[in-house]
Amino acid sequence: MSDYGDDLYEHGSDGAYMDAVVREHAREYGRENPNLAYINTPWDTWEPNPFYQGEPQPHPESDC
Repeated sequence: MSDYGDDLYEHGSDGAYMDAVVREHAREYGRENPNLAYINTPWDTWEPNPFYQGEPQPHPESDC
């Protein structure tokens, strides 16, 4: 299994399952949008894009 939870059904709790779902969404959206440093998920979270290769970017909600 990868770091991003390929098998969503192996997680033991609802929280772990949702965490895996959020990361999976970020991974798939990030694969198609490698220019984005962060992915805004439908669950209103910002996840780092594992496919982003540019300069480090501040978190979208930071005050930088």
